[in-house]
Amino acid sequence: MTEKICYIVGAGEIKEAEFNFVNRGILIAADGGWMALNKRGINPDYVIGDMDSNLDALPSVPTEIYSSDKDETDMLLAVKKGLDLGYKLFGIYGGLGGRLDHTLANIQVLLHIANHQAQGFLIQGNQIVTVIKDQTFSLKKKETGTFSVFSLSEKSMGVCIEGAKFQLNDVVLNHDFPIGISNQFQDRPIIITVQKGSILVIWESEHLDEEIFDIRETMWK
Repeated sequence: MTEKICYIVGAGEIKEAEFNFVNRGILIAADGGWMALNKRGINPDYVIGDMDSNLDALPSVPTEIYSSDKDETDMLLAVKKGLDLGYKLFGIYGGLGGRLDHTLANIQVLLHIANHQAQGFLIQGNQIVTVIKDQTFSLKKKETGTFSVFSLSEKSMGVCIEGAKFQLNDVVLNHDFPIGISNQFQDRPIIITVQKGSILVIWESEHLDEEIFDIRETMWK
């Protein structure tokens, strides 16, 4: 794999020893995410946000400070920085858990990334969340485990799921009917396709680097 990754660390829940920035292109701390990195002795390339989490300890790396009366969240500002720099692959830590409104906002950030023809992953422990739009996406085979899909569009058209216990063939998923929860792996790769629309995908992995970054050429097209 040759594509460099834009890593972003936010102020949400972060597991101990969670970071492993493989193929790092750039590392951005979204406001309070700088404190999580500093605690582990890691210097980001940028710190971006309104700095309402750490005004008493400003970092000594390039810092972009915004007014707290802004429209964008700190996480969205960090993502926009990565997009402006040309990145198409995002690994986001500290974006899940804690306040529910922040988690929902970060799911919308994943959709923003997908709308810009890029791919973003929210990572917490062994849980991964991504959004796919008008594309095919694959998960590595597992003997056991579950994954879930949810339509973010009012209607997601032409949805197919291959290799799972519950398979779909050219169906429509609605955003008010959670039919895609807790599908099961069957020791085969899972192939998820949505012809038109945006779908949230949630699953777990013990090998995050291998599954979502090192083999990207085979999993996203």
